[in-house]
Amino acid sequence: MKTSYKFKYASEISLWLDGYNDLFSDFDPRPYQEKAVSSDFLDELKRAARDKPFDKISLKLLLQKSKRKLNDEKIIKNRLEHHFKHHYDIVKEEKRKIIKKGVFVALTGLILLFILVYFGSIIPNYGALTDYPIRLVEIMIWFLFWEGMNMVLFETKILNHNLDFYKKMSKCDVSFHHF
Repeated sequence: MKTSYKFKYASEISLWLDGYNDLFSDFDPRPYQEKAVSSDFLDELKRAARDKPFDKISLKLLLQKSKRKLNDEKIIKNRLEHHFKHHYDIVKEEKRKIIKKGVFVALTGLILLFILVYFGSIIPNYGALTDYPIRLVEIMIWFLFWEGMNMVLFETKILNHNLDFYKKMSKCDVSFHHF
């Protein structure tokens, strides 16, 4: 079965490089296998990968033939693959923690609500002496519930963009080419 021309190139990202250092932070003096990946490179890659399908993405890094060093390319390819997989795991774990914390906070609010309703039914009303503290507890309960739901629904949504990006890139095929 042949891959159609349109689909083959739909999942390909090609970026021109002046040199290998374009991939890494200018402030990091460590060797390539430890060097921090450049935020400019990642930003450009995020823009290029945004509309790509989750299928295997091919990242082609283009470099002048005279500047290519095959030994460095193997190290850099491994470094990029490790970076993408590592950050995918980090963002995935961060999302899991936020969901867990949000569910805990929302459930705490619901449990307190049930406790308040229970005690409200067995404690006689003494007027302002009990009315104001109960109202303050009600406000706290609703805050806990809605804040927990905010964490689960909206804070994780912010992380989904990074999670999608790193998921795509953790499965990508990195290769170097010359022009």
